Amino acid sequence: MTQWTTDQKRAIETIDRSVLVSAAAGSGKTAVLAERCAYLVVDAAKPCEIDELLVVTFTDAAAAEMRERIAKALRGRQQQRPTSSRIRRQLAMLDSAQISTIHSFCRNLLNRYFAFVDLEPRMPMLDPLEASQLRKQCAKEVFDVLSADGEPNVEAFLDFVASYGSHEQSLRERVLGIAAFLESHDRPDEWLAAARDRFAGADAGELSESWQTALSEWLSRELEQLAETVETLRGALPAVDVSSWFVPVFDAIGLFVDDAISRISNRAGTATIDDICCNAMTELEVPKIPTRATKQFKSLADDEKAASDAADALRKDLLKAFDRVRERVGRFTCGDWAAGIAATAPHVDMLLTAVEHVRERYRDAKQELGVLDFSDLERCTLDLLRDETHHVAERLHGRFRYVLVDEFQDINPIQAEILRLVSTEDIEQRPNNLFTVGDVKQSIYRFRLGEPGLFIARHDRFSAADQSEGEIVPLSMNFRSVSPVIDAINAIFERLMSRDLGGIDYVGAARLVPHRVEPLQTGIVPCEVHLLQDPQTIGRGDADADESSTEDAGAADWERIEREAYVVAERIKALHAEGYVFGDIVILMRSMKARIGLFLRRLLAQGVPAVSTMSGDLFDALEVLDVIGLLQLLDNEQQDIPLAAVLRSPLMGEPLTDSQLVEIRTCRKIANRARPFHEAVRNYAARGPDSALRTQLASILEQLATWRAMASR
Repeated sequence: MTQWTTDQKRAIETIDRSVLVSAAAGSGKTAVLAERCAYLVVDAAKPCEIDELLVVTFTDAAAAEMRERIAKALRGRQQQRPTSSRIRRQLAMLDSAQISTIHSFCRNLLNRYFAFVDLEPRMPMLDPLEASQLRKQCAKEVFDVLSADGEPNVEAFLDFVASYGSHEQSLRERVLGIAAFLESHDRPDEWLAAARDRFAGADAGELSESWQTALSEWLSRELEQLAETVETLRGALPAVDVSSWFVPVFDAIGLFVDDAISRISNRAGTATIDDICCNAMTELEVPKIPTRATKQFKSLADDEKAASDAADALRKDLLKAFDRVRERVGRFTCGDWAAGIAATAPHVDMLLTAVEHVRERYRDAKQELGVLDFSDLERCTLDLLRDETHHVAERLHGRFRYVLVDEFQDINPIQAEILRLVSTEDIEQRPNNLFTVGDVKQSIYRFRLGEPGLFIARHDRFSAADQSEGEIVPLSMNFRSVSPVIDAINAIFERLMSRDLGGIDYVGAARLVPHRVEPLQTGIVPCEVHLLQDPQTIGRGDADADESSTEDAGAADWERIEREAYVVAERIKALHAEGYVFGDIVILMRSMKARIGLFLRRLLAQGVPAVSTMSGDLFDALEVLDVIGLLQLLDNEQQDIPLAAVLRSPLMGEPLTDSQLVEIRTCRKIANRARPFHEAVRNYAARGPDSALRTQLASILEQLATWRAMASR
């Protein structure tokens, strides 16, 4: 039987109020969520039925895993209470329980109430890739219409395009980005109206009060971050007498920042803002410190000189930070801001007009095709729940006694509003019942318009209120890694992560706490960092470059990911030589789809057996693409791109490097520049200046000719 920690037990058993579980990596949040579901349907004082739970996960795979974990938890209880008819009933109903992604929940709800939202039941869904292509097509059509002769705003639109770059494609992408953002917003029309109002009536001669407030808030944030930098760097000064030389520098900048923040907080006007940004910051005199050439420095002992050098490095870091802020905030006066905003206002209006047209055209295109996309599911569900005439939200309040949400840090505003309306939050005479689990430190889906700020806002609201509204349960204990690894992670992130960078201060409950307190064996370090020089800088005469970075012939020609894979492979081989098993080693990558092929190829070339567990389309695999390129080449030998792909692959022996491909394409001695690539390859194989490359190409072409002859039989 699992021994739950005190905080895990609180997360499992707290009812009659909303709960926010801030679950760190490796803290067992999935197990806690599954156990809570089992507790609610079996062990709670007033247990519910399993079909009275709404459990929302981020992916279909996570939903399937959650269902299986709940089943396991229930079976464990059944072993202890084999005669319990209640547990048998919950297991029997588990397959019909609402455990799904938010989109599956929306789809099921719309299918059930399709008559209320004017939708055909079970309308086909638009594939995300098809939806992306359709959006791009709609944007192009809108731009063509807006730029056509006779359009009422054609001059304003052409001026907008001319003012923001000659590449219309980049503007279309910006319009599509705003349109996508609005699809995840719970009140898009209000957002558009507010954006227009902010620029409406802009006066080139005077900065409006709202813009003064915005400018003051921005300046305050910049100065507050600088104040944190001052204190952080000051705290890192060596605790020796020589550090007193540098303290006045930190004091001068610190006093200036404190005074500036105080002046801004007192409803600063344009004169105050200009004085701080354009005068005070520029005129600030920083005390000078003794240089290495002075007698003071030369008289120091060696350890004092080292401490002085360390303190001076911190001083330089502070001055760089100060200069960056001064460059950002001191570039324009308030008058410059007013003039710029007034000049920008017409273009902002045209940008928003284009966004509205693209959204409308995309909506019409989907109606013509008779399809929905995922944003339609969310929008229609939200409209259905907000419509008080049909009382759908009230019906769901009666159906679901508890709403449980995983990965809450990655939901968007419209999803958050759907979950709020389905739950009993803000319903008088009903206890709050929304249970959310997440970790803002693990938010990775901003590119999909996930908004970790919703998690932070919920955390702040619960912190400020009494527990009747909601309770925060921190799960900080990590069950995966030994304490030295956790210590290394904490040492890094306590310096990197703050409220402004990452959304949370890495202190207190935000830090990882090791469950496995085990000392490492002598000679083993918990964390290694390998820094690779950028391939583009290798061989450019950098006197400080590490010569070892160019030891391997041709390494400078590799893709960056291949060079990383080489280092990883060599480290794995060293571990294997020490007795470690290959199967005990895992490689984690930031993104696999675009990188895994090259990475695997380099590992295998270095003699490291490796396999990827990435699921996906077979025809996206690099090995399959290589074979497809070979088949295309056998069908038509004059295809340049398949030929280059085959030469770069291991199908024909040792792959050619990028430099060799460039040499073939641009060799002046045999006039290859003007030739198609397939002709350049044949020409080089016949009379290229590099004999080794010439021989290799001749052998490859001969093999291709043999296979082509066999294929034609």
